[in-house]
Amino acid sequence: MKSYELTIFNQSRVITVVFLFPVILLGSLFAGLELMPKSYFWIVSIPMFAGLSGLIYYFAKGDLIVDFDDETLLFNWKKKLIFNYDAIEPIPVKDIKTVVIDQGELLRKIITSDREVKISNGKLLMKDSQKFIAFLRSSISQNGGRVIDSWDVWQEKGYLKWALKINTVIIISIVGIIVAFGVIKGFDKIPPASFFMLVFLLPQILLYQRQMKEK
Repeated sequence: MKSYELTIFNQSRVITVVFLFPVILLGSLFAGLELMPKSYFWIVSIPMFAGLSGLIYYFAKGDLIVDFDDETLLFNWKKKLIFNYDAIEPIPVKDIKTVVIDQGELLRKIITSDREVKISNGKLLMKDSQKFIAFLRSSISQNGGRVIDSWDVWQEKGYLKWALKINTVIIISIVGIIVAFGVIKGFDKIPPASFFMLVFLLPQILLYQRQMKEK
């Protein structure tokens, strides 16, 4: 029996974490300032922020063991104290019709004729994910299945055209607002958060733009 261990970060949980993170950051700062003198606020804020950040990481992360018994994929989650993921029913390999893989290394979904299993392995803690993806590619090619990515899914559902338009508007808006603010107020007055968007957010949005245009 082959066995694969995957680190999972469910996308819906990750989105929840993204929304919670700024709340935790601001809440930790506020608690520190309220409970301690200003010069010692960090005594409360840093441990509180670290603890809550660890908690939401624990919430998002899951460890999945996938066993293959020559015919069927068997899924077992490592038990956590709290925030356990829902059980995944076994999948006969011959029933797999489509596997959704992004960037060649991120397994998003396993799709059969009657259900869709979301996986979403982590990019940092890879463990056996690449071996499992290679196994899936080999197995479904023998069974006439296909490997696609998330943009292909969006295209099949008719979402891609609208996503591309919205993404284009976002890019133009971000650049336009920052440039306009710089011209009117002075580029030295641009808020640090705007530089954060330019350095971290905009490149990711541009990457999405390129990927969508290639479809």
